[in-house]
Parts: sequence; C-alpha cells; structure tokens
Amino acid sequence: MHRRLCLTALLAISAGTHLLLLGGKSLWADEAYTAGLLDRSFPEAASLFSRGTPHPCGGFFLTWSSASLFGRSEFGMRALVSLLTASSVIPVFLFLRRHLSRGAFWGALCWAASPWAVSLGQEAWVYGPLAALTAWAIHLADLSWRGSKAALAAFLPIAVAGFLVQHIFVFTAAAALGLYLTIPRGKRASPAAPLLASAVMLASFLAVFLPFTGQFEARAERMAAAGVAGIDFGRVLSGAAGVFSRLWVGGLIPESLRGALASRVSTAVLLAAVALQTPAVLHVLLSRRTLDRGIRIWLGAVLLIPFLIFLRDFPTPRQFPLAALALAFSAAALASRMRLYGPLSAAFCIALLVPYYNLRSFPYHRSDWRGAVALVESRAGSDDLVMLLGAKTALQAWDFYSRSSLDRIAPECRDPYLGDREASPRLDPAPIADSAAAEGRTVWFVQDYWGGAPVEAWLGDLRIRSDTTLGTVRVVQAVSDETTP
Repeated sequence: MHRRLCLTALLAISAGTHLLLLGGKSLWADEAYTAGLLDRSFPEAASLFSRGTPHPCGGFFLTWSSASLFGRSEFGMRALVSLLTASSVIPVFLFLRRHLSRGAFWGALCWAASPWAVSLGQEAWVYGPLAALTAWAIHLADLSWRGSKAALAAFLPIAVAGFLVQHIFVFTAAAALGLYLTIPRGKRASPAAPLLASAVMLASFLAVFLPFTGQFEARAERMAAAGVAGIDFGRVLSGAAGVFSRLWVGGLIPESLRGALASRVSTAVLLAAVALQTPAVLHVLLSRRTLDRGIRIWLGAVLLIPFLIFLRDFPTPRQFPLAALALAFSAAALASRMRLYGPLSAAFCIALLVPYYNLRSFPYHRSDWRGAVALVESRAGSDDLVMLLGAKTALQAWDFYSRSSLDRIAPECRDPYLGDREASPRLDPAPIADSAAAEGRTVWFVQDYWGGAPVEAWLGDLRIRSDTTLGTVRVVQAVSDETTP
C-alpha cells in the first residue's frame, strides 16, 4: 500500500477508535484526583497535583488544558489525551516501515486499535501521553541518529516532555539512545548527536526525579508496612508473563492467571492473545532473515528490560509502551512473512473493542462512580447520610457527579493533595455511623475497592437494606432498627 494512503487510513482508524464513546466511561480514582483540581489556576493546581502523587505535572497540564478547551466533562477532560495518543500511530508506522519492507501497516494497526491502546487514549491520566511520547521519541531518535538535524530538534523537546509526564520515561530515553548502536557505522550521525541528547535527558530526569524522593520514600514505607517491600525476582517472572499476555487485550481479562481462567471467555481470549503474540516475538528474536542482528537485540532489550520494574513495584500493562512497541514491530515482521497473520491479528484487536466499549468503567479499575452516585441520589431521602470509603479520591469522584445536596463525609479519605506525612489523620467511621443510627438516619456506604475494612465493620446498630456492586464500587443502604420496615 502507498505510504500516504496507509497513514491516512491508520490515522482515521486510530482517531475514530480513540474518540468513539470518549465520555462513555465513569471517572476512576486517579481521574477524580485530576478532576478535583480543574477549577483552580494551573500554577496552583499543578503544585497540588504533584504534592499528592509521584507524577510530574506534564500529564496534568494536558488534562487541565483539555478541560479548559472542551469543558469539565469526561469528554472534555480526555479529549487532548485522546488526540495525542491517537497520533502515535504515525511514528509507529513510519518507524516500522523504515525497518521492514512489508507488514508495517498491520503492526501499526495493532498498536493503535487494541483495547490496550484505546483505553490509554481515553483516560485523563499520565499513561496515554507516556505511550504517545514514547512512540514519537523512538521514531525521531531513529531519524536523528541517521543524520536528520530536524528530527533531532524535534526529539529533544519531546524527550523533555516525556520526563515531565512520568519518570519511567527513562526506559524510553535509554531505548532511544540504544538505537544509535543498531545503525551501521557508515550511516550513523556523529556521536555528538546522542551525547547532546544524553545531556539534555539526564538533566530533565534529575529535574523531575529529585523533587519526588520524599514521596518515593513514603511509598517504600507503605510497601514495607504491607509486607511487600524488597526485591522479588519471582514477581518479575510472573508479572512479565501477565503483562505480556495482555499487551493487546489490556485490562479486559483479570491480572492473575487464576482470574483469567475463571471463565471460558477470558480463558479463550488469553489463549488467543498468547497464540498470536508469542510466534511474532519468537520470529523477530530468532529469525536472521527478517532483521539485522542489532535491531533484533534492541527489540529483545526494549521488550524485556522494562519488566525489571516488577522488582520493586506492581505495574500494569499501561506502564509498558516500549513492550507494546516491540510487539507491534514483531507483529509487522511476521506479517511480512505470513500474509494472513497481519489481518488476523488486527481483527483480533478490533474485535476486542466491542466488549471494551460496552464497559461503563475502565477495564483496569472498574470503578463506576457515575453509576454509584446516580443510584444513591435516585433513592436517598433528603436527610440521608452518604459515607464514602476506600479510594482516597472518593470525595472528588462523588462531587464530580453529584447533583444533590446530600450530606456526605469521607472519614477514611485524607486530603489527597497532601503527602502522607502532611495529611490529617483518618477518622473512625464507626462513631459517625453510630450517631446516624441514633438519629434514625439512613446511611449510604459507598466503598471503592482500594483497601480498608469492609462496610460490615462500620455498621454498628445499622442493618443492611440493599447492597449493590457497580464495577468495584459497592453501594450499601443501611438503616437503624427503628426505621427498618
């Protein structure tokens, strides 16, 4: 296919899949964190954003700008993230085509139209921009090391932007520099180009990393208290296998193998994903006819090295854009040898968008706050009390959707815009529930799944009248004995 025609088709498909039903899913906890800052000026909001989460403010700037342009709705918050992420199909296709004579269209299509990619593009959070900037950085670095000064001029600000979005862009920076060694010596630019880029990226990394050392220490303390601190090599193996099997599927199947095998549908999807992805990766890594040795080593490195994050953390596929790029490259390479492989893989990815679009919440978290608020407000009396539990941004999520004046309290949720060492202590929900019971008030417990004791621990003299689960949000209506019919 002609390059311009391919790009036009890919961009249309990518934009269409990313924008379709963009506002259809409820905010989840981290999006609610962002939503709670949208009525502030950007300097004030950016300062608060980075105090309560270990992310620089680059991703928030995109969401804040999007809401300013398109409104403070789900669609408005997500629009610019969606457009940026959709655009990443351009550098992916160009990068693949530069290295492969055929198959680039199918690899780029799998990158752009899989549930993994569309989900990232429809979240008002940091990992969609991280994936997009990763794709652009790799493409431009490849051109820069081949002597393009224009590409180098574009690569440097994109690399800085990548670090302003997320610290793990350091893996992308290393991968971009590693491309220099895959280019034959006679075709490489002088070492001055990667040396300049290295200096700029190191300065950028230090500038965004050092201010967050306190938050990283606090996170390490929380993990130690939970008994999951330290280096765990077993977690690397199990985590890498789990992430690899879901690089196209995204969060449509559970993270654990036991959960994925719990139903016939998820089992079939898991097996199909592994059956399609594994031969492509093995073909790229082991076949000498398709690619040069240098680019095969590079692909193996960008696929495997980021999984070292599992040594100290519990990431999801959203944190692995380099692995997804390596998989797209692998799919394109196998499609260049097997004509049916490309259409079959693309059809698999696109077919999975049907169940993805039918979800009312994002597949990784399944927090349907929109449905929970609507349920409570449709059934609650004016004197009822709403108690928000679980997610630290439960209050922000409730306020985003609430159209009532119901009395609401979040006793377990400290100010999310302050660090753990600054926020005030949590309140005990039990006395609050007991006081409401003594007054004969109905209490609506709305609990997201982010930890904490179950609702039953706080009932006291209250009795459950109704119990509904919306995704991971549990809504319990509890009444006192005097008001129970």
